[in-house]
Amino acid sequence: MHEVAALVVAIVLIVLLQALRAAMAVPFARWRMRRLGDIRAPAPWTELFEQARRELDELGFEGPAWCLVDNAIAHPMLSPFRAVYRHRASGTWLMLMPPPHAHLGHRLHATYVTRLLDGRTLVSQPFEIYHAVCATETILGQTLSAPTFAEQHRLHTEWVGRHGNPDPSRLDDDGLRDLLVGLPERLRQELLARGDLTPVDDDLATPRVRLALRLLRAMASCPRPPDPKTVPPERLAFLATRYRLATHRGPPMRVQWMLFAVSVLLFVVVGWAFWDLAFALLLLVVIAFHEGGHFLAMRAFGYRNLQMLMLPLIGGVAFGHETTPSPWRRAWMSLMGPLPGILVGWLLVALIWADPDLRASVPHLDTLALLLLVVNYLNVLPVPPLDGSHVVQALLPPRLARLQVGLGAATAVGGGLLAWWLGVPILALLAVLQLPALLGRWRLLGVAARMAPQLTGVTGPARRLTRIYAELDRSLGPTGTESRMRQGLALAELLDTVPMRGGQTLLIGGLYAALAVVPMLGVAGIVGMKSDAEASVERYSRMLAQDETWAGQARALTLAELVEAVRTPGDPAGGASPERLAAAVERLGRPLPDELTALYRSSDGLQRTLVAPIDAVESAARPVREHLLPFVDRLEVWVADRDDTVTISAEALSGWWSIGGGADGSDGLYYQPDPSRAAEGIRVVEASLDEAIGHSDLHAYLVSAWVARQRELAADAAHRAALERLRDASVEDLLALAEAQQRPPLITRWMAHLSGAPIPSLVRPPATAATIDAAQRRVGPLPPSLRALYEHHDGIAWLGLGRLDEVDRFERRRARYEAGVEVRLHDAIAACAGCSDGAPLPAPAVLAEQLAACLDLSWHGSPRADSPASGLAAYLPRVLWCDTGTIAPGWLDLTTGERYRDAAQALRAHMARRVAALEG
Repeated sequence: MHEVAALVVAIVLIVLLQALRAAMAVPFARWRMRRLGDIRAPAPWTELFEQARRELDELGFEGPAWCLVDNAIAHPMLSPFRAVYRHRASGTWLMLMPPPHAHLGHRLHATYVTRLLDGRTLVSQPFEIYHAVCATETILGQTLSAPTFAEQHRLHTEWVGRHGNPDPSRLDDDGLRDLLVGLPERLRQELLARGDLTPVDDDLATPRVRLALRLLRAMASCPRPPDPKTVPPERLAFLATRYRLATHRGPPMRVQWMLFAVSVLLFVVVGWAFWDLAFALLLLVVIAFHEGGHFLAMRAFGYRNLQMLMLPLIGGVAFGHETTPSPWRRAWMSLMGPLPGILVGWLLVALIWADPDLRASVPHLDTLALLLLVVNYLNVLPVPPLDGSHVVQALLPPRLARLQVGLGAATAVGGGLLAWWLGVPILALLAVLQLPALLGRWRLLGVAARMAPQLTGVTGPARRLTRIYAELDRSLGPTGTESRMRQGLALAELLDTVPMRGGQTLLIGGLYAALAVVPMLGVAGIVGMKSDAEASVERYSRMLAQDETWAGQARALTLAELVEAVRTPGDPAGGASPERLAAAVERLGRPLPDELTALYRSSDGLQRTLVAPIDAVESAARPVREHLLPFVDRLEVWVADRDDTVTISAEALSGWWSIGGGADGSDGLYYQPDPSRAAEGIRVVEASLDEAIGHSDLHAYLVSAWVARQRELAADAAHRAALERLRDASVEDLLALAEAQQRPPLITRWMAHLSGAPIPSLVRPPATAATIDAAQRRVGPLPPSLRALYEHHDGIAWLGLGRLDEVDRFERRRARYEAGVEVRLHDAIAACAGCSDGAPLPAPAVLAEQLAACLDLSWHGSPRADSPASGLAAYLPRVLWCDTGTIAPGWLDLTTGERYRDAAQALRAHMARRVAALEG
């Protein structure tokens, strides 16, 4: 949800900052004037000025006096002429001029000015906030919402009467000059003195932030006259040209830097709150570098009114206005965002690959490289509004403009759905938000197709715009003035765009294709991983549902029935005798709880569930002291009955009973005999150094054991079925299937390599002939089936098969293993039903000596025998290969407790198990 909120905030932030920039770019300049003769207003405004003359004559206004007003800095203005009227009875000047805003395109911009005897000046402006916001002590202003000249004049006169008496002597020619030149200059100087303006030079000043904010607030609440939606095309062309020039006007550089600094601060603070400071700063560098590429490209191509901003949790944006439509420049501008970041990212990757120590000596270097590549390659995708979509649009010729829209809509919908499925809702929303604009563009393209022949030979921007607005009125019908003005500008841009030449298209298309292949493969890889993850989740959900079904069946069984269900052939045939139960009571110093008595009367120990014979039940003080306290102080116990986690101190378990566990004591089964002292209602805890599982009582513990047994039986059945299907598969077929399942996508392997993470599942290349010869000189001839595996892959992690240059006799590798490996080896073979062919096992030390000549094939993750990892002590061998005549001849898999006659059988069994697991 925070992504959606961040997107909304980002859009609002862009709109507000754009408006603030425009407000801070308003020029407060020194003006100059020139009187004109009795002229007619320009054609777009003739009707409005003539109508105003008739109405003002009836109200007693004299005039008009036509004046040409310009600024001393030669700032672009398309409405320098003024029609000035005077009303002697009220001492009021009325200045009329073409409107500054499109929403006033159907009426003239009016300003009523009266000079009082005390020297103050009062200014009223209908539907305009300029003087109302900029009012000073000597120049007062107000905004009127009256639509007619008569009502406007009445309201202004009443306002003047409340403040004092007008000075009629100011209605002479000197007063006219003061109105057009003196008044704006006095206002500018007073605003400068008040600190609302910042001087640019002697003739120009611009608003400070506080004045700009006041202007924006006033504009938001300014009353607007009704919009008749019938503004003539000539007038719309005038307003559009004025608007286009205004968009090319930017605020001073100091303002742009200030806005950029504010956006950077917001980006870092919000990023710090959601991630951490280091990541927020790294992401800031990456995005600023990306947007800086766009910014510099736009500057090189002559774009106007440039700005770059950072958007918290979203990214960044660089925007400007192009002076001449050019797909060639647009494509390069779009490419110059991701291209530099991709080049720098790959350069950092090359440095890291060449010198792995850089990762440790330069903090966050690998993260920076990864972010540069991910962020910039993401932007290459042809999904609106990413940079790739702009490149694709620029590549398509104008005559295929509808194809541009169709392709944009398809990529917006498709990309949005893909982003939503991949869990990136913000990109999905950004893509879908492009659709309304594409619909409007589709309508404009229809007009453009009909209009292009009509503009042949029509020169001059004003004439072309006039024709365009006339056609829009005929084709699309009436609409709001501002909306129609923007439609005309967009249509003019479409019609004025010249397509790329063949060489330009080839260059841009080739470069984009080279860049796009990586993110396309990346998306394909992510989709594959996402599909695999969803399949895993589905399998896990099915497993949980099946477990719950089995658990419901098991809860209906009595404790004695559960004991019988989990019994193995190696468990005692009957329960413990009354004499042994009595001895246990005497040894423990208190009566056995009923459930514990019932369990031992049914069976004197259960191997599968680690329940020891009654004679081994003792106080937990010794096992806890020897096997838990040296390593952990507290146990985080997951309570299977209620899917909750509670904390129990290891010391507290000393007061419990030890009722079973592993032979080496590493796994313990602890029982609380006193229900009133049970921690959080837990009476049975399976505890090891890695995890602890709690149960409310013995019945609940046996329910979980029964469910585990059913899961094993189901897995065995699925394994047998898969084994039957793979019965005739060759070693080559099995290895090909394994490689297809195991080899991660290219992007995953690259990212893992960049981050330094190992990929143990990666199937290795074949062992060389030299490696095989060296191994056979060291350990003797390799069994044919084992050699065949190494000729295909020099080590297979998931099979437990290590690299051939590490293979050696167990007696020479025994020192690599932790102390007590002999006991663990004995327990692993004892748990293997077919490992010893039913013969009794000798003592652990004797068994280890008997297996000393076996080949230790175990994979321990070390790539080379002389690497630091090879010195790490391992817990237990994974795979032994023993010759005929030993206690366990053939391939002995100590992780699964299985023995196979040769490597091919082991490979087939493992693949069958993997296939069964994937099928759920």
